[in-house]
Amino acid sequence: MYHVVSAYNLNQQPCFPNSPDAEETMHVSNVSASRILETDWTLIGSKRTICGYRYQATPTDVMFTNAVYIAGRLDDGCVVLDVTLNRSRLDLLSGEIQRLQARIARNQNYSSRK
Repeated sequence: MYHVVSAYNLNQQPCFPNSPDAEETMHVSNVSASRILETDWTLIGSKRTICGYRYQATPTDVMFTNAVYIAGRLDDGCVVLDVTLNRSRLDLLSGEIQRLQARIARNQNYSSRK
């Protein structure tokens, strides 16, 4: 419990890259080293499964939100994100991902014309 409380207290302090006047914090973590997407479920008779395996709770049992975890990559190269976001924040994240995809596509088209 000490570690949970310490982490919670640390997260209440303004830190880089969050501006002190941002009024909220978003956590992003690359947890792909856990290799959860590479788990072989066939030993128990299952097919490949994509799952959320994280529980974010505070010492007061309030759900911890505004978190994005990079879970890993699928065979086709897609990145899997495990997120805890409300609808409006999920829409913002989705919009930014779509803008990034469009930018990458434009850059690839530009590079192929050279």
